[in-house]
Amino acid sequence: MTEGEQDILQDIPDEDLPKLAELYDKHKNCAPYVYSTIMTGIDWRRKKKEKYLIFMSPNGCWREDGTFFVLLKYYSFDIFIFSLDDTGKNIYEGIRKTKRLDTGDFRDRPPLLYSIHNKFYQIVVKAFKDKGISMTQ
Repeated sequence: MTEGEQDILQDIPDEDLPKLAELYDKHKNCAPYVYSTIMTGIDWRRKKKEKYLIFMSPNGCWREDGTFFVLLKYYSFDIFIFSLDDTGKNIYEGIRKTKRLDTGDFRDRPPLLYSIHNKFYQIVVKAFKDKGISMTQ
């Protein structure tokens, strides 16, 4: 990545998290844990309880298709990923093209995936594999 070039995984600012929650509030029936994850993240960020918790989205696409990642980077890499786009295209591209999830980060331990929906699991595993990151120790 050259200077001035932005990474594909862009932070979702704290002030936009309620908008993300509002988007998922309309889809609580299909994935209630996603809404709960967002609301917990908002609460933690407000209380500064978890400063290592980062909400990100590939090129800000969360506004269009609800794709977002949550990364907890503190002694490990705990990753939560979801999208309202069933193709998972932006999930795959986000993992493959980002420099924020580097192979060196996972040298001693694989990333820990949380509540990855069945429809996205193979996409996520393939993206990490294609990036050269093993999902097992």
